[in-house]
Parts: sequence; C-alpha cells; structure tokens
Amino acid sequence: MDTIKEKLKNIKLQDIVIISDFDHTLTAPASLSSSDVVSKNKAFPIEYRQKHDEIDENYRKIEKDLTIPKPVKAKAMQDWNDKVISLMIEYDITKEEISEAINNKNSMILREGAKEIIEFSHQKNIPFIIISAGIKNSIEAFLKNQNLLFDNVYIISNEILFDGNKIKQNQNFPMTSQNKDQVIYPENVKSIVQAKKLVLLFGDNITDALMAPKNKTVIKFAFPYTQAKEVIEKFNETFDFIEDGKPLYKEVLEILKEKNE
Repeated sequence: MDTIKEKLKNIKLQDIVIISDFDHTLTAPASLSSSDVVSKNKAFPIEYRQKHDEIDENYRKIEKDLTIPKPVKAKAMQDWNDKVISLMIEYDITKEEISEAINNKNSMILREGAKEIIEFSHQKNIPFIIISAGIKNSIEAFLKNQNLLFDNVYIISNEILFDGNKIKQNQNFPMTSQNKDQVIYPENVKSIVQAKKLVLLFGDNITDALMAPKNKTVIKFAFPYTQAKEVIEKFNETFDFIEDGKPLYKEVLEILKEKNE
C-alpha cells in the first residue's frame, strides 16, 4: 500500500480542493459538536439541555451502528434533526441565547493540525469546503473567533433561521450524516469544485467518504471514531488513509508544504 507521501507525490497545489467534515474531523474527538454548542451552554434552561442530551444519546447510537440498514438510518437521522428543532421551539429558545452560546471562543476545540491546514489553504488559495450535518451558525461563529473564516472557506450545513428573536417555524435541516452523497452545492461552490482535478477529503464517519462529486479523483482521509476492530476494518475499506499515531492533518500538511507552485 502506498504511503501518504507516495500518494501525494505528483499532485499540484493548483489542482486541489479540500472537502472536510467539521464535527470531530476539524474539531477534536473531545470537543463539543456544532450542535452541542446550542444545547449544552448554561444560557439555555436545564430541562431543555437534559431533553436535548436524551435525544442526542438515542440517535447517536443509531448513527454509529454499522448493522442498521441505510434507509432506516437515513430516516432516523432526519427524525433527529426534526426533534432537535421542535425542542428548540418548544422551549422558546431565542436568537439572543443562541448567539451567546455560539460566540463563546472556547465552544469547540480544533483537532491538532486543523488550524494550520486551513491557514495553509488560504495562503495557497486552495478552496476549503466544509460539509457538515451540524449547525452552520455555530461553525461560522467558531471559525470567525479563531480567525479562520477566510474567503476560500465555504460552509455547507444546516442553518438555524430566525424571525426577529424567535426561531422560525418549519425549519429545514436537510443535511444529515447519511445523505452526504446528495450534497447540493451552491452554484459558486459547484463551479469552484468542478474547476479542480483532485479532492483531498477528510471525515470521521464512514458516510463522509461520499461527500466529493463522483466525477472527481478523490484521496480520502479518516479519523475513526473508535478503535473497535470491525469499525477500523470498515474505515480501511472505505478510506485511503486513516489516522494512526501521527496527527493526520500535520502529516498531509508537511507534504503539501514541499510543493512550491
């Protein structure tokens, strides 16, 4: 099997687009997720936080279970989104409360090497596209607070919409962990991706491997969420490389820095 260095040997920076998941891919395994940020902050009522945790615990088990058929899991993930939004509306969660939560600079923690690879992509004008089943409001605020919301960074995710200070009824949270093969790129992002020859893809979930367009050459990197044997085997079948020891972002970045286009 090729090493990462061998696999990236002949690539040119000008040909690359990076596509990455966000939660526990760009952020560390112990970090809050972009959804957790709008459920665990003390700005919210304790009853709301407890019910949100119960919903998450139930559906996260389904998300990680490799034995559940994809159609069943896909329906469950959409139900998860719907229940979270319904809970926010039930407890009258306000825009002010969400803003207080997401603007906490310490709301999430970046994975080792993530900051540096985003900064490098900006320096070299490499498009960096984040595709997340989490919450866009949280992701944007966090990256802005980390001085990483550059003009080459694009976020495709679920956005909480407001009517004044209240959350709008009938929110549409279309993105789940199970439908990333059906990502609808905004036209400006679509044209950027189509102009590039090679996708470097990063994810922490098996289904993240499906984020890139099917007509592209893709090199897939993964951060497995567990070391369970059957899960690692599935990751090895699905991705080209998985993190094993050395921080994956740092290893890829070292190789990219050797290219001087």
